[in-house]
Amino acid sequence: MIAKLVISAFLIVPILALVTPRILYPWLVASFAPLLAGLLWLSNRPVSFQQDWAAFGNMILFAGVIACLLAFLFRYIASALAAKFLIKAAPSPIDWRPFKVSLLLTLGLAFLWWCMPLVAGVVGPHVVLLAGAIVAIALVVLARRMAAVHHRIAAFSASAIVSGLLLFSLTQPGIVVREANRAAQGQPYCLLVADGDRGHRPARSLADLTPVIMRAPARGQIALSNHAQIRVDEAPAMHWSYFGRGFVNGADLYRGVDCERQREWASRLGWFGRDQG
Repeated sequence: MIAKLVISAFLIVPILALVTPRILYPWLVASFAPLLAGLLWLSNRPVSFQQDWAAFGNMILFAGVIACLLAFLFRYIASALAAKFLIKAAPSPIDWRPFKVSLLLTLGLAFLWWCMPLVAGVVGPHVVLLAGAIVAIALVVLARRMAAVHHRIAAFSASAIVSGLLLFSLTQPGIVVREANRAAQGQPYCLLVADGDRGHRPARSLADLTPVIMRAPARGQIALSNHAQIRVDEAPAMHWSYFGRGFVNGADLYRGVDCERQREWASRLGWFGRDQG
């Protein structure tokens, strides 16, 4: 599904960049700024040492992003040349305010996404999730009070993005618990989540199974840990893959962290703690 969306974006964005009318062009650039930023992030996402195929996929994604940017650059150069040599009357200036607001919004959301695990490690994932819900509501309230159209669209868009990320985060724990029990196949196991530069630690609650916590830190494009690991008795450790939507083989055993194994270990997790019985 994700691969189809990415391929569609690579096909559609360059075409739209070349054929969109001049009056709508700033809105097109503003609309695709977050998309291109997301694709650029995907192309530079960290991968473990054992995932050479993922590094190759990242290279393809990066090439697609460059192709989209070249299409926008070609349109800009062609318009400039046409205005200088072919069009006698000077064209009306383009209002780039929608793009500027979109770029500021994209940079702000990217910064929040980057620092979210750091903040969650200090104040806890519950506070971050609650703050996300408050921000999403506040953006809607602010948007209704804004006069400029591009400001209202940006605020509503930001609220939609934050709400989407929040909804995605809240749906992950149930999926992780189900896949952990499936991967263990009835055997005792334990579940470790990313713990910043410290490696891994046992999950303390369902909130730890959201991307707020369950996100591997990286140095460049090399992951310093896995998003999460499942340790099963007498079986190789497996790690969580968001793209694979499950636990897959090839976990990198960063440091000697372990935890006590129990059957259906993850099923004992609640939103505010874990049943030790």
